[in-house]
Amino acid sequence: MNYIQTSEAKSLQSDSSENFIDGATFASTGAFAFWVRRLQNCVLFRDGEGALQAEQKAKGLLSATQSHVEAADVSYYGALCRAAAFSGATEERVREVHLRALKEHNHYMELLAQSYPDSFADRAALVAAELARVQNRTSDAQTLYEKAIELSRKQGFVRNEAVALEAAASFYSEQKLSVVAETLLRDARNSYLHGGAERKAQEIEFRLTRTIHRGLNKPANETWTEHLYTRAIIAASHALSSEIVLSRLLEVLIGNVLAHAGAERCAVALHRKGEFRIEAEARTSLDGIVHVIESRKLRDVDLPLAIFMRVARTRRRVLLGDAFRCADFAEDPYVGQRRLRSVLCLPLLKQSELVGILYVENNLIRGAFCEEMTTLLEVFASQAAISLENARLYAETQESNALREAAEQALRESREELARVASLTTMGQLVASVTHEVSQPLVSIATSAGAALRFLRLDEPDFSEVEEALQRIQTDSIRAHDVVRSLRALVKRSAPSFSAFDMHDAVVEVLLVTRAQLEKHAIRVETNIVPGASLVWGDKIQIQQVVLNLVVNAIEAMQEITDRERRLLLGSSTVDGLVRLVIEDTGVGIEEGSADYIFAPFVTTKPHGMGMGLTICRSIVEAHVGRLAVEPSTPHGTRFELALPEAGAWASTANLMVHKPAHVDSGRGGNGGPS
Repeated sequence: MNYIQTSEAKSLQSDSSENFIDGATFASTGAFAFWVRRLQNCVLFRDGEGALQAEQKAKGLLSATQSHVEAADVSYYGALCRAAAFSGATEERVREVHLRALKEHNHYMELLAQSYPDSFADRAALVAAELARVQNRTSDAQTLYEKAIELSRKQGFVRNEAVALEAAASFYSEQKLSVVAETLLRDARNSYLHGGAERKAQEIEFRLTRTIHRGLNKPANETWTEHLYTRAIIAASHALSSEIVLSRLLEVLIGNVLAHAGAERCAVALHRKGEFRIEAEARTSLDGIVHVIESRKLRDVDLPLAIFMRVARTRRRVLLGDAFRCADFAEDPYVGQRRLRSVLCLPLLKQSELVGILYVENNLIRGAFCEEMTTLLEVFASQAAISLENARLYAETQESNALREAAEQALRESREELARVASLTTMGQLVASVTHEVSQPLVSIATSAGAALRFLRLDEPDFSEVEEALQRIQTDSIRAHDVVRSLRALVKRSAPSFSAFDMHDAVVEVLLVTRAQLEKHAIRVETNIVPGASLVWGDKIQIQQVVLNLVVNAIEAMQEITDRERRLLLGSSTVDGLVRLVIEDTGVGIEEGSADYIFAPFVTTKPHGMGMGLTICRSIVEAHVGRLAVEPSTPHGTRFELALPEAGAWASTANLMVHKPAHVDSGRGGNGGPS
């Protein structure tokens, strides 16, 4: 330890010991206790001359005590004062005297540590570290300082930990590691505070403050970033700038404030939706920093609301050395109950906008936050405001993206379900037709079966007639099966399956399930599709759903026509690798210019239409890399043209289409509902 003592430190030391000195008796036991206490104070307050005197007096009275603890105090603090005296001595003879005394103290502490390791191992390690330091065994000293700190912390010896931290700070300062030294010294101050040594903590705070003033008076050619506090704030700012997730950013923010501002509590309030909410809080404890990252209402957290409201209203900082004695805030319940001392409350401003409030307190000492540190913290707060706002915007963007994705998924599901409903609506319109189509072959089957039975019961049955009846049964059963199969294919909900299929077969199956409706409305059907000449690559069921939708639309468009023939034309051709299917009717037609928007969602010309049929049809066709177009037919009606790649021409892109489920799904599950 460095024993350069200031008048202020001497004043603090005398305040600590004067009451004891006045009441001490100089009988052997009392005198010994007095000199041990005097030795402790002189070592702690860096009075080298007084420490050496107290050590000699205490050593001369060792016979007055039988306590290992008091004897250990003599060697423990005696070793510290001898190590400091060795470092300050210039004559070799004097240095030898101090070194010999230090070694004696070290030997005694080693014996105590061997016998009572839980009680004395930490102090023995620190004495050994001081001996290694003066002998220039730097690596050994570093290890022993760390051991002393760790052991004292493990055993809960707060005062010993503080002494070890302060000694280690002096060691690292000699090694020109000023940032490490200052950090250790601040930790030592906090440990002294927790151990009840308030005046010692004030003495360390004074030393830290004096370091700042020396930095302010540096020559102009020495950069500001060489200053301890400035470097700490720059490091903290860099840590902030590397975070974008709000919870992590808040943890870094309050952690750095506690580490560098000498505070015991820190809280961050953010302004959201017209109110302040505490988003993060941290406290120092013997086990380290305890974080609470949780959004709470300001009134639900034990804090000085009057100070918060002052900062929120004025957007200016509040710096108090002793809040309890400040008339402006003395009536605040939190201030009064805790007899609050040091407080720093800063607005977090971004371009004059109040983003939040940073609250820092130290209720152990008065005036804990010096003006220079406060100024640097204000710079840090500006950086924090920018980082917090960026984190807020990032969080909102993430939330917005999540909501958008959820909405898109819901839209996809709704569209599929709407397509399903549209398909079922069309199927409902075809129920009567299907019933008729299936009932006819079933009646014929029953009739043929009855005839076959009668022929077989004859005395001399005519087997040719029986065979003919059975053939009729077979033909009618196949016919009924085809109708049912076509209907099931059109309404079932299944994943798309791409393969080559004949457009002729697909159209015939659609006409089969719509034949009853065509006959009911006296619609003449003309087809110009050659079997085997129009092979298409795609999902046959989905293309049939498109054709079914267009045929049903044509039937509905012609059912009220009375002044001309009702005719439905279906023809196909293959041109330039495309199979083109034309569906043309003589119905009411479409309005002039409606071809530009007729495929838009929810556009319909029917009183009870949903306006999704043609939209879904186009999405299916586009998923097959085809096109669907419409135009008025001359002189009456509407002409739809469905163009799809020919199976052979599209073989090279078949694999690509199989991996495009987004478009295909949009038309999946019975998309043949009318527009």
